[in-house]
Amino acid sequence: MLKVWFLNEDTKMNPNLNFAQGIPGKNTGRGIGIIEFAGITNIITAIEILEMNKVMDLKTSKKLRQWFTEYLNWLQTSENGIFEKNTKNNHGVFYDIQVVSILLFLDREDEAKQILEVVKTERIATQIEPNGAQSHELAHTKALSYSAMNLKGFTQLAFLGTKVGVDLWSYEAENGASIIKAYEFLKPYAKGEKEWNYPQIHSLSKAQKRLRDLFVKAGSQFSIPEYCKIGTKISKKSNSLLYSCY
Repeated sequence: MLKVWFLNEDTKMNPNLNFAQGIPGKNTGRGIGIIEFAGITNIITAIEILEMNKVMDLKTSKKLRQWFTEYLNWLQTSENGIFEKNTKNNHGVFYDIQVVSILLFLDREDEAKQILEVVKTERIATQIEPNGAQSHELAHTKALSYSAMNLKGFTQLAFLGTKVGVDLWSYEAENGASIIKAYEFLKPYAKGEKEWNYPQIHSLSKAQKRLRDLFVKAGSQFSIPEYCKIGTKISKKSNSLLYSCY
């Protein structure tokens, strides 16, 4: 499947998202469509697992890295890519996730580290309020869903930071903003202790479930038992295959 999607000349995807979220009659593609490819980080993980288990030949590995090198260049230099980089909400966070994940995949750790350092002042300090609220996400009609999604992105960046010695998890901006405060802001809603009074036009219970799952992820990755308990059923040690909480 990797060869069909990325490598075979007759079937491969070109290394760009020129046509992402194209709207007939309005545009052929737009920068905010880049977020649709956020799942590419899971593909990178799959490739790495295949390589670690020595079930992928060296030629395929090299060709895949060439594709990702070209796609990364598009992300960083194209009009749509630069537009997405400069967005001020969840789009900017998930843009950074793609770029950092690819840089680490390509063993370009110094560049990844530079971007993660900028996340402190350009993402955390500007997207999270001193009380932990994410004002850009609360403005959506699905405010809880978007708040959880953006915080999931911040958590992923924080975890990537652990790979190169950048501590985003414990970082606190000059205005007091931090990822931990964003969790603390949402914690009473995840625990059902406080009623959600912001817009949420889709299922509130499903959004709360995703939020609790996020607490499990953070609790697992950063060893926080309290967060594990919020999202884990009493009868089980974990409700996630990837993130084990105890």
